[in-house]
Amino acid sequence: MNRLFFTLAIIGTVLVGGWLVVSVYAKSQYDRIRQQEFGPAYVVAPIDENDEVFLSDAQSNWLCKVDVVNGPFADAVKKLTGKALSVRSLIDLSHYKMPPYNWSSSAQNRNSAALGLIRALFPPNTVDKKWHLSKDGHLAMLWLGTNKIYLYRDEDTGLRQTLYVKESENIEPNAPPNAAPPHR
Repeated sequence: MNRLFFTLAIIGTVLVGGWLVVSVYAKSQYDRIRQQEFGPAYVVAPIDENDEVFLSDAQSNWLCKVDVVNGPFADAVKKLTGKALSVRSLIDLSHYKMPPYNWSSSAQNRNSAALGLIRALFPPNTVDKKWHLSKDGHLAMLWLGTNKIYLYRDEDTGLRQTLYVKESENIEPNAPPNAAPPHR
């Protein structure tokens, strides 16, 4: 009986020790992702009259370089958050903060780390660190420079992401690449 107890104690100690080693390593990787500074959260600002005029000009006169519905993050965001990708869920993702490591839930840690990695890639670096959001909340714009904007729009089929680029001959010659938007 003592021998059986001793054998079970050794097996239990090895299993707990193995779990602890794996968990400490996983926690260190999780904390590394969590502690990365993703920059300040973007402010959400309403699209004003000047933005509307500028947006109309961009949609009419600039080159459309990217136009995709439910781009590369759509499935991952839906799987991890349970929400379909939309302007609102994209803004929420850009403000995501990873919770502390949960010792009792590896699934929660995996989902949180995956969202943290997606958050690290998004949003792109912008000039004014603002989401320009329409009154109805279904259209958002990000300024990437004086000659580039990303436009996000909720549609029946999903989230449309469009990149507009001003042709180079139309760019003001002395404007630095990350200058403030021209109408501000």
